[in-house]
Amino acid sequence: LTPQSLEAARRGEFMRVVLECRRLVYDGMTFENVKINCRDVQIDLARLLGEKEIHFLRVGELRPWGEMGPESVKRFLSLQVPEIPITDVKLRQKVLMRGRALGLPLEASARLYLSADHTQLTVHWDDLKAAGVRVPPALTSFLQDIEFSLEPTPKLPARILLSSLEIENDRLIVKGRVE
Repeated sequence: LTPQSLEAARRGEFMRVVLECRRLVYDGMTFENVKINCRDVQIDLARLLGEKEIHFLRVGELRPWGEMGPESVKRFLSLQVPEIPITDVKLRQKVLMRGRALGLPLEASARLYLSADHTQLTVHWDDLKAAGVRVPPALTSFLQDIEFSLEPTPKLPARILLSSLEIENDRLIVKGRVE
């Protein structure tokens, strides 16, 4: 917590608040090694001191940073595409998945895209193979692009702007800003 002054701190007003946690679950997604830099913040001090709970009354800006490992991505994609029982995920240049259906080994790959205005995340399926043979696109119509709006919702009444998605060392690194 970085207050502007002692008087501002008494009102729960801070120039900067940094929140860190090892694991954060939000909307079916599990993020790890999360760090959230908050600027121009007012918190409910009574709630913080009494209940040990942070309740924001005002937040000027949030800049989240977090990682998703292969298991987190696997759980999330399994919820999005239940037609493919995913058994393994690798994070390389693309998201590579393996599974089994009807006794056949399956392999799929997908790419992640941010919209030009950084307000939407899209999972685009590149390829699906069954027993090593490419499945024609006409037979994979159930694999539609998965789109996630980052606009405000009742759950999160702020807009999330992702500045980057990177894959490093089998981890998906997510960086962004919330307005």
